[in-house]
Amino acid sequence: MKLPRRRKDSSPPGGERPEHALATGAEAVFDDLIDLACRSAQAPLAAVSLVQEGRHLFLSRGGFSAEEERGAMAFCSETIRERLPLVVPDTAQDERFRNGPFVRSGIRFYAGFPLLTVDESTRGALSVFDRVPRVLDEAQRDALQALARQGAAHFEARLAANRPAQSEAASLSTEIGFRPFVEKAAVGLCLIQDGRYRYVNPKLAAIFGYSPEELLGLESTLDLVVAEDQPAVRDDIWKRLEGELQTVHYTFTAVRKDGERIEVEAYATATEFEGRPAVLGTLLDITDRKRAEARIVAQAYKDPLTNLSNSVRFMERLQEQLAEARRQNWRLAIVYLDLDRFKFINDTWGHSVGDHFLQSLALRLTRGVREVDTVARVGGDEFVILMPDIRQTENLSTIAQKLLAAVARPVEVEGRTLEVTASIGIACYPEDGEESEILLRNADTAARRAKELGPNGFQLCTAELTSRAVARISLESALRTAVDREELVVHYQPIVSLMTGRITRLEALVRWHSAEKGVILPADFIPIAEETGLILPVGDHVLRTACRTLKEWQVNWLPDLIVAVNVSARQFRDPSLLPKIDRALSESELSPEHLEVEITESIAMESAEIVVGNLEALRGRGVRIAIDDFGTGYSSLNYLKRFPVHSLKIDRSFVTEVGTNPADAGIVRAIIEMAHGLKLIAVAEGVETRDQFLHLQRFGCDEMQGYWVSPPLPAEGINELLARELDLWVKPT
Repeated sequence: MKLPRRRKDSSPPGGERPEHALATGAEAVFDDLIDLACRSAQAPLAAVSLVQEGRHLFLSRGGFSAEEERGAMAFCSETIRERLPLVVPDTAQDERFRNGPFVRSGIRFYAGFPLLTVDESTRGALSVFDRVPRVLDEAQRDALQALARQGAAHFEARLAANRPAQSEAASLSTEIGFRPFVEKAAVGLCLIQDGRYRYVNPKLAAIFGYSPEELLGLESTLDLVVAEDQPAVRDDIWKRLEGELQTVHYTFTAVRKDGERIEVEAYATATEFEGRPAVLGTLLDITDRKRAEARIVAQAYKDPLTNLSNSVRFMERLQEQLAEARRQNWRLAIVYLDLDRFKFINDTWGHSVGDHFLQSLALRLTRGVREVDTVARVGGDEFVILMPDIRQTENLSTIAQKLLAAVARPVEVEGRTLEVTASIGIACYPEDGEESEILLRNADTAARRAKELGPNGFQLCTAELTSRAVARISLESALRTAVDREELVVHYQPIVSLMTGRITRLEALVRWHSAEKGVILPADFIPIAEETGLILPVGDHVLRTACRTLKEWQVNWLPDLIVAVNVSARQFRDPSLLPKIDRALSESELSPEHLEVEITESIAMESAEIVVGNLEALRGRGVRIAIDDFGTGYSSLNYLKRFPVHSLKIDRSFVTEVGTNPADAGIVRAIIEMAHGLKLIAVAEGVETRDQFLHLQRFGCDEMQGYWVSPPLPAEGINELLARELDLWVKPT
């Protein structure tokens, strides 16, 4: 993160600074506090503001323009007044601040933590700001609270340090009456002379777990410092005694009386005591802050489930290794590994089993590569391996085969033996790309190609795959604007009764007529829409258009018509699916029983709460449910009893050879008989010949759709079909 610039002097312009604590300008320690606050909260703006003698000023701040300071004070003042942490995720939605100048200038997030002193008074606030709404996670909140405590302690130490220095540390004695403040200070204070403690306050003794008398009896202050840090601490103390250094701060590791190691920050000033050189010190226990920072780093760079590197760390590592590869003229490989049908494990055995499997696989992958390689988890079931310094003689195919074999070995999880395969894609620097994003994209494209060719395989990146990756990105970009440009149109394919030949339903199918690319087939853009989430606006467009158009056909032609709309897995898990269906029905004034939702077997089999809830809600509304592509998914049929399914659509792969392949004929006949046994409608998809029609009719199939009946047509073409239908069945001859 690029840290904000800080103003080094908070004195008022045009005049001398008043003589109080706020007048000394921003010190390095307070600058460090806002730097750490920015890093901890991943925020671009931060400030330490203090209040004394009725004045409220910034002691240090970063990222603000001069005209924004006054608005920022409004937030800080609220924190100081309430003496409690204040977090405002979106200032524009908060009545206290949304009309203020700071919000109007673009600040949308605020988090402030009061600087509380030992007597519970508030000295000021440590605050972070952002120009976008956001939230703080637990680790970020802990880190900011630790920094606020440190800021309050430094402020007290600053007062204590400034005053003794003016009277040669005599304030540490009882004669000047300043000892009560020092004794109650929330920060450790000490006076060091001749390498030993001459004075320690109760807080410093508590930090180390000793009594004050025990610390004063130590032969050397270095007895509390770990051996590896003693030379640096000794050097700093002597330099101050000899006048080489003034007031600075540093950190070291100390050992408490009980043996626990703690992180300590020291703030020391050279002075005199009883006419001889001495060091006046302030100590803070920053162990909690260090732990909070470590948690933040872990969250930023580690996948919490597998403890592998995440995508952020992987990209940083890739950038580093690419730079080294350019310098050393090395070859570098990226292996993209995508598990095959891992969703089946989650759906069948539950996410707990799936998580344990991923953890076992992560360990197996880590042990199966070199120490210099980096294994990262970049998706639910996707892993990437960075392999630097690959020799020209190394066979990438051999590497891929070893990894495939490692993944395919059975894994024992909770008493079950799981076997999963993977699809792998590999891209190399420099032949497959010279930039990190291009290499990763090409490896991903190669993995997709491997998956298309079948499970448990691999593909190396080729010029063709690179070209396909570029074309896919272009297609995704065009799809994002297709809805707004009204390039997506809805066609309808009739579903007719095999007994009467009448149209009973119309299946809505989306088509894309791109102004730049021409007609784009659904098989080319629907998978992209699924992966990117664009299927949600696309699906909503199809649903609303289909309901509106069907209502017109009911009014003008056949009032009993039903429209069938496909709902993808991603749509079905969308919490807004039901409101979208309600809106489409309401806007079109269509009765729910005239809408049929087509879902796949895999969706029906899911036990996810939102899936079950949506199916139950659809039943309650009276919306019909059809199982699409029946026979190609799971073997369990329990869902046919659990949910209000109205029809089964026999997959076209069985219908194609129903008249020539006895096995397919047997499957089709069995599905029809099972559907009738469950009082469901059997619908055959992909009917293209009269022979297929005759076989289906003989088997007792209820309905059919396909090119033998009619191809998908735009609304105008359906109008003509319905007109002929009306003439044939409704109007008198």
